[in-house]
Amino acid sequence: DVEALDNIYLRLILPAATLVTAGAAAALAAAFVSWELAVVPAALLATAASAALATASRTRKHARRREAALQALRVRAIDLAGAQVDLAVAGRLGAQRRSALRAATRMAWSARHLDTADVACGVAISLLGSVALLGAFLLAAHEFRSGRIDGAVLVAVVLVAMALAEVIGPLRRAALAFGRTQLAARRLMPLLSDAHARPHRAPRIMIRRCDPCRFALRDVGFRYAGRSTPVLASFDLDIAPGERIALAGASGSGKSTLLAMLAGLARPTSGTIRADGLLLESLPLGDHLARVGFLAQRTEIFNDTVAANLRLAAPDADDAALWAALQMVELDTKVRTMPRGLSARLGEAGAGLSGGEARRLALARIVLKSPAVWLLDEPTAGLDEALAHRVMDNVMHHARGATVIIATHRAREAHHARRIVRLDPVRRGEIASMGRLSHDMSGHQTAEQ
Repeated sequence: DVEALDNIYLRLILPAATLVTAGAAAALAAAFVSWELAVVPAALLATAASAALATASRTRKHARRREAALQALRVRAIDLAGAQVDLAVAGRLGAQRRSALRAATRMAWSARHLDTADVACGVAISLLGSVALLGAFLLAAHEFRSGRIDGAVLVAVVLVAMALAEVIGPLRRAALAFGRTQLAARRLMPLLSDAHARPHRAPRIMIRRCDPCRFALRDVGFRYAGRSTPVLASFDLDIAPGERIALAGASGSGKSTLLAMLAGLARPTSGTIRADGLLLESLPLGDHLARVGFLAQRTEIFNDTVAANLRLAAPDADDAALWAALQMVELDTKVRTMPRGLSARLGEAGAGLSGGEARRLALARIVLKSPAVWLLDEPTAGLDEALAHRVMDNVMHHARGATVIIATHRAREAHHARRIVRLDPVRRGEIASMGRLSHDMSGHQTAEQ
């Protein structure tokens, strides 16, 4: 969209201003020769502008469709290239490929309409330039034969008419760029207006934006596409506001799936999930995610600076807030040793950080956001025992009053929960026990009722 807005000056304002200025100057100069001759540049200006406006109006819808299809193709192609293993495991590789091809087909269809309009506009503008040149020559020749102008003026009139034909050429590109530019402006201008209107506020690292909600899961089931065995079946659970729960169980028992459903990023195939009495799937996803912090198993770190990765969660946070969040996850010392500190650039998937450090950076984002609901999937994976205890102590102290649900295999994480829900993989997500774990969950998972 930012790139498309370059068209406003280069392809819209500049060609239109040049055409008006040149046309007005040519008409004024021609009026000194004869009023009939002054009609030629004026008529050329009006008809060329009309042709460009008609083309812009006709192609606006197709330009928008092409841009939407292009964006869809980019996203789906990136997902197809970067998540092949996940898609293959979920049985969605073929569907993702077909989805990308459908986006490419829509883009090609819209591009054909734009090409057709481009050719038609080019022909019309070229024809207008030729007609204007011919008209100017005939009128100037008549004036020459009448003795009112000499040969030098006749040649000058023809050269000016040829120059005007060149000036109207860029209108063709302007007409085609109008639709995409208008779409980009509509998407970006409200954001820019809000940014200028909104005064700078201090970081709200210790303030939650809403109260924690109450979750009620009833007869919830979930099955991945292409699989006959469900991950969860007939699952019931009530989560009170501000409660801290640890989800225990072997791999495949449905812990990560349950967190994704509570985050609103996955829908149950059966049953209902309610948040404060409302069906979760009926709530706007953006509104629900605004009060949820979700640390998934797969840590998403982007090819950008440390500060930019953190400000995804809190765009208004200043450097002091970023350092406070990093200190809370015991990552501030590491970042201070990097050549540019917060401005140090990370590579794809967090290149430049170890797996545990990248995970803590993602956890620091949630600390900055200070959500009402914390959904943490093995938050201290890859950390040694002492460091994991310090990080969990800091984070849980910061999350006081919020609802915290942790999927874990480790007692050091479950230690902070007031209730432990142990899922039974044999019975597909049914609750096997509730209570507190007596020792390391990665070994024998026992619970005190």
